[in-house]
Amino acid sequence: MNTDEQKAFSMRVNANRIKAGEAVGDDYIYGGLAAELLKIRRITENDLRPYRSSMFFADRSLHGEDIAKRKEGERKAKHDAALYSRGLPLYFSEVRHEPIN
Repeated sequence: MNTDEQKAFSMRVNANRIKAGEAVGDDYIYGGLAAELLKIRRITENDLRPYRSSMFFADRSLHGEDIAKRKEGERKAKHDAALYSRGLPLYFSEVRHEPIN
């Protein structure tokens, strides 16, 4: 299997895991790999909500409300930057931008 085939396989497997509510790496929830799955329409932002909620509540339980909110803000900024770099509309930003063509 070449590199492109490996990437496509990994994306397919992780999209299926998300749809099934199974464990995936953090970057499939916020950031580059999540943006890639969204771009190729393997998942939706709604599919990611339970994962994002779990991350927030785990952070809050371990570190407290303030740190959990800060970490969530950092993740949201990372995710919007990944969306923007792929020409997709921003999801978390207050200012909604049109995708780059």
